Amino acid sequence: MIVILVLISGSIYAILCFCGLNLYLKISTCGRALVDFAVLTLSKYGNQIHCLDYVEALAKAGASGFTFHIEVSKDNWRELIQSIKTKGMRPGVSLKPGTPIEEVYALVEDENPVEMVLIMTVEPGFGGQKFMPEMMDKVRALRKKYPSLDIEVDGGLGPSTIEMAASAGANCIVAGSSIFELQSRLKL
Repeated sequence: MIVILVLISGSIYAILCFCGLNLYLKISTCGRALVDFAVLTLSKYGNQIHCLDYVEALAKAGASGFTFHIEVSKDNWRELIQSIKTKGMRPGVSLKPGTPIEEVYALVEDENPVEMVLIMTVEPGFGGQKFMPEMMDKVRALRKKYPSLDIEVDGGLGPSTIEMAASAGANCIVAGSSIFELQSRLKL
């Protein structure tokens, strides 16, 4: 089982919503299930949430990976990657659609690199948005430069876009809304 959680303005969004206070307690009831945590620290209210504040709690909850957005971690990414690895999790970095792909190169090439790059194919926030095919240029650039890198895509993916993402070089596809909408239709 893979659970992906996103932190927006101090709130955790996933299939279910949790507030920051309940996050550790709620996740810890899942036992050692594979949990991947993606942190979006761009606050709607101008408050920056620091990724480092969540590393230990997510490790204790059994998270296997911790993905952070480069847009708000430019000043402390080395410290963040080290902290994630020290806690036994796999570090990943996420890139919003408007951020140039070159911004993640240093994190992949560092002596203590991230192990995965997540290309957002929608603006981060909420499910159900339309897939941005122009983001496949970023996926292709990463795959060409780093043939063995894990490249994940997230946003607007479903039956009509998964093949496009895989052909561009993505080897991990996140398909939230399309799966849960299909599940809803199948119950009818």
